[in-house]
Amino acid sequence: MSTSDIELINLSKNFGTSQIVREIDLIVPHGEFVSILGPSGCGKTTTLNMIAGFISPSSGQIRIRGVEQSGVPPEKRQVGLVFQNYALFPHMTVAENVGFGLKMQGKRRDEVDAQVKKALQSVRLEGFEDRYPKALSGGQQQRTALARAIAPRPSLLLLDEPLSNLDLKLRETMRIELKDVQRELGITFVYVTHDQEEAMAMSDRIVVMHEGVIAQVGSPSELYRAPQSTFVADFIGKSNIFAVTPIANAGGIQRVRVAETGLELLAASPAPASSEIAFCSIRPEALRWIEGPTPTERPANVLPVQIIKIVNLGAYLEVWCRHQSNTIFKALISAARGAQLATDVAIELTVEPAAIKLLTR
Repeated sequence: MSTSDIELINLSKNFGTSQIVREIDLIVPHGEFVSILGPSGCGKTTTLNMIAGFISPSSGQIRIRGVEQSGVPPEKRQVGLVFQNYALFPHMTVAENVGFGLKMQGKRRDEVDAQVKKALQSVRLEGFEDRYPKALSGGQQQRTALARAIAPRPSLLLLDEPLSNLDLKLRETMRIELKDVQRELGITFVYVTHDQEEAMAMSDRIVVMHEGVIAQVGSPSELYRAPQSTFVADFIGKSNIFAVTPIANAGGIQRVRVAETGLELLAASPAPASSEIAFCSIRPEALRWIEGPTPTERPANVLPVQIIKIVNLGAYLEVWCRHQSNTIFKALISAARGAQLATDVAIELTVEPAAIKLLTR
């Protein structure tokens, strides 16, 4: 028996002359929370719809629990589905909505009642059985749709941007609840979203898609700390990204020059071959403000800059700074430490060589 709930093998989808998904390979082990993340038009929802059976692949294979799915209709794939609009029946109560799929499967009344009760307990909606959708909040409707999907006890649940219609505070609450439900039930979740914060908060692994291909797969920490391309570095969190030219490498320290400037930086992160280096990425929080005089033991990368803009993010300030080479850096400084900072003030920033990620693309 396969230990993977989903295997995508060389999967592609064309609509006319447009190739939306291009030869992707992916394995999703049982029990993982995997997010497919990317901007609009990257192919993530098309991929989910192919897994669900609503769209047929142009080429490649989809295996669910080891079984190839060619020609298998959606209702025979034994997967749960939760969509953006919830699709609740307005004339049915919460209990009737949650039990609808079970009734369609021909379950006995006592079985339906027992599984509906358990599903509602899992999403913390006990006592809501007799309410109609119009009497529910957005979060309660979302949880009702989730309960309906898990009531038949699928081992695999597909979710297509189910939180996008909720306000920010409710989305943040539901992220925690969704992850708790997934962990408690041990169900594999495949979750499509364009919101990188959402994916980072919930996922065991994230599949980043770009222009129909998988750009990178990894844990949230791996994607943030070790992006493999400028797209991933920019899409996951924020980054200062510069085109660079390699200058020299000695003792594991790579010297690079920011393109079209005289600014040179020292990087010590694992790097591609010097001849392939084309970009570098520096996270804003890796740029540290040197308060007071420069230390006697001078850091490797000291950047004299002038502040040109300050964006207040609440607990942090995003401080935009211009180096004399005309290079713009964005640093993240705690609001408490940076209270006295202002535009046109000259400061010094530093960044550890290990915090500069060198990239080929």
